[in-house]
Amino acid sequence: MGRKPVGKKAMTDAERQRRRRKRLRKEKLKLGKKALREQERLKAAEEYIPTPPGVTYFRELVVQTAEGERTVWVPTARWPR
Repeated sequence: MGRKPVGKKAMTDAERQRRRRKRLRKEKLKLGKKALREQERLKAAEEYIPTPPGVTYFRELVVQTAEGERTVWVPTARWPR
């Protein structure tokens, strides 16, 4: 025995099950391993600082921003001779 129709026409049990499985599959993909890896990759990309080739070291630089002074680490390269 099915439930009362939501709209004008009653949904069959098979159609309801198909919709539910489709929704669950979509949610699973949203929270799956691929999605977690993608989130981790995007988070790491925000913190990534590209560095030039050669011997690289970082030095501290004080920068003036709208909020005030802020310390930033800047890559500096020493090329091999």
